[in-house]
Amino acid sequence: MSKHTIEQTARLEATAVTRLLTQNRRAEAQVMLNESENPIELAHAACGMAAALVVTLAPGKAEMILDNYTRAALAE
Repeated sequence: MSKHTIEQTARLEATAVTRLLTQNRRAEAQVMLNESENPIELAHAACGMAAALVVTLAPGKAEMILDNYTRAALAE
């Protein structure tokens, strides 16, 4: 797997985990974390996303940010 694909996968996994956490679906997020092929890359990406969400969180804002992360990751 190329480095680009590893980073892209980590960002997509991080988006999914962060989305689950914002929806208070911790058990599902934990499963994703445990099943990740690259948990360190996932953790790095998720931390950045979570920090951005905490700073800018407003009703509907989290979903918009996560949708933008998903689109950006898929566009690369």
